[in-house]
Amino acid sequence: MLRLIGRLVRERTEAQWRVVDALRAKNERDPGRHGLQKQVARELGISDQSVSRAILRSGWQEEWAARPAAEMLLATAHGLIRDTVGPDASNRGER
Repeated sequence: MLRLIGRLVRERTEAQWRVVDALRAKNERDPGRHGLQKQVARELGISDQSVSRAILRSGWQEEWAARPAAEMLLATAHGLIRDTVGPDASNRGER
């Protein structure tokens, strides 16, 4: 799961990063708002279609769909490690 997310992120072009970063910033300020892609297109001086293509090719939607699964797997692994090592291991410097 982490390799999938890593590959999507690693293979983005500079242009795709500009679109993804702009969308992410707008979405954080106003989550769920419609028309964000059009706003990003205007701000970046590119067409709506260019924004749509950048989102599609960057794997942004797939990345965000995979993040909850990755978080769950990491939390499960952390819990298994913590239970195996014991709750006091971090206080004793054991890992």
